[in-house]
Amino acid sequence: MFKRLPSTRSTLFGVLALVATLASLTLQAAATRAEDGAPFRAAISEYLAVQGSIERMGESIAYSAANEALMGIAQSGVEVTPPMQNIVLELALETYGKKFGTLEFLVDLWSPIYAEHFSEKEIRTLVEFYQSPVGKKSLELTEPIGEAGMLAVQRLAREIAPSFQAQMDAKFKAAGITLTPAP
Repeated sequence: MFKRLPSTRSTLFGVLALVATLASLTLQAAATRAEDGAPFRAAISEYLAVQGSIERMGESIAYSAANEALMGIAQSGVEVTPPMQNIVLELALETYGKKFGTLEFLVDLWSPIYAEHFSEKEIRTLVEFYQSPVGKKSLELTEPIGEAGMLAVQRLAREIAPSFQAQMDAKFKAAGITLTPAP
């Protein structure tokens, strides 16, 4: 197999949420609400900047794309080597990192989405919050809290797994299902 590429500051949930959003989103230049005009876009720009999203997003998406590509190669039976990892990561950083790591692209991406849920005034309130001591602290602790939460979930899932496996085996047996390895 191959070594997992280093993680970025973004949490797993953040990356997954962005990927899901991108998959279902068709970017359109025309705004559908009045709040998605220049003042709203300026507020979104401030919001993304105060959160540190601009610096993290491109790298995060690039690492995710590189991991997906390398997993596909590995699943095809090809041994993934360190030179292959380097090539894929460099290409992903060049292709995805540069695009997703620009303020203009992120504002284009997020403005219509946020405009459906927030007014310009509400976005500015969020910016003020993230500039406050508690807001700054919440941004600083997002990654460690997310990682601690994921570790707690994984620990509990491992504890539950033997019981789950036993129940699944019993239900299969009761249903007359036998697990035969594929040829």
